[in-house]
Order: sequence, then C-alpha cells, then structure tokens
Amino acid sequence: MIQHIAKHLAMNVVASASTRKLDYAKVQGADHVIDYRKEVLAARVKEIAEGRGVDLTLNPISGETLKSDLEALAPLGAAAVFGFLAGPPAGTFGEDLAANFQKSVAVRVSDIYTYFVNRPEAFGADLEKVFNCWLMASCAPRSPRCLCQTRLRPIADWKPDKPPANRF
Repeated sequence: MIQHIAKHLAMNVVASASTRKLDYAKVQGADHVIDYRKEVLAARVKEIAEGRGVDLTLNPISGETLKSDLEALAPLGAAAVFGFLAGPPAGTFGEDLAANFQKSVAVRVSDIYTYFVNRPEAFGADLEKVFNCWLMASCAPRSPRCLCQTRLRPIADWKPDKPPANRF
C-alpha cells in the first residue's frame, strides 16, 4: 500500500523487487522497477535519478539492505526503516552511515505499534486519511487477477483505545 500512498502524493516511485515480483510492482504503480538480484540497487537508482539519488527510501526489510538505501540517497535524504523482515540493521551499519555522512542523510526507524501506543489520536487521524484514500480508490491495491473487491466499513466510529485490527 505504500506505493499507492506515494502515487497519491504524486511521488515518483522506484521499487526494488525480486525478478518474479517486478511485474506486480509495476501494476501497483511503480514508475521504475529494479531487480535487486541482478542490478546494483544504488547505482541503478542514481541512474534513474540522473545522478542525484532519491530524497526518501522506505525499507521494510532492514538487515543488510540498509547500506543500499544510504548509498541511493540524495544529499539531505532520509531512509525510513519500518520493518525488520531480515532482522535489525546488520553488517557494517556504522561504517555505512559514516560513509554517507557528507550527504547529511537521516535514518528513521518507525514502528507502527509505538506510534499507536504513544500518539493514539495522531495515529487515528493518519489511519483515517489512509482509509479515506483507499475508499476513494486512489490508494487501492490493483490486481489483474483479483477475484473479489474488498469492502471497508466506515471508520467514523474508530476509537484510539481499540486496536487497529478491529477496523475491518
């Protein structure tokens, strides 16, 4: 869904995926796709961005992948890590960050549950924006093989003390 939100905000989306997921990334709205198994991610991103790099990377994987994000950033860019599918940042993270120090990059680690617990009103407001975007179909996932259409209940009755799982 992150690609749909980015496209809704008129962002240029570069998605990295394995070979078998490249078409899916395109269908979901990516302007450019990179096969991370066959291409050097940072070099390809810089090629697409005409040598500058990108302002923002969104990384649900973490692990060893954060190095490529840092290398792909433009000056003053930010890498947001919002998942740990491959575990926490690993390898030479400190060295990788230091190597990109002259670009004044930022790294943000985000966990949705921390946001929900510590800022429930803001979380609810942001979640409402996402759901409204989805309901307007401007952020809805696309699939040429979809057998059904998801229907959402109205979110006007959402309360911050209810976990997000109760939303559907």
